[in-house]
Amino acid sequence: MVEKEDGKCEGVSNVNHPKHYNFGKIEVIDAIEDWGCGFHDGNVVKYVARYKYKNGLEDLKKARWYLDRLIEIISNEEVRIIKYYCDALSVITEQASCNICGNHRIEK
Repeated sequence: MVEKEDGKCEGVSNVNHPKHYNFGKIEVIDAIEDWGCGFHDGNVVKYVARYKYKNGLEDLKKARWYLDRLIEIISNEEVRIIKYYCDALSVITEQASCNICGNHRIEK
């Protein structure tokens, strides 16, 4: 393995540029970083990208696990934000129930 001027190593190994991540014009890690993916969505991309070249169905199940977890996190965050604004609006308007979502009553 030879290190190039840009700091990257030439050649392929299980650590540097493994085959299951280097099957196209761009390495999966480079796409994940360029797209600004976080932990969960980055893992979804990683497992979907490599499933044909490494673990098949197992990698797709891992991708689905991370995607389901990301959906749960985002859903919970949206509910928290909606409740926050509903509560704030009810205080401002002095209403006893939520005027936006109608899903909860505001305690006075």
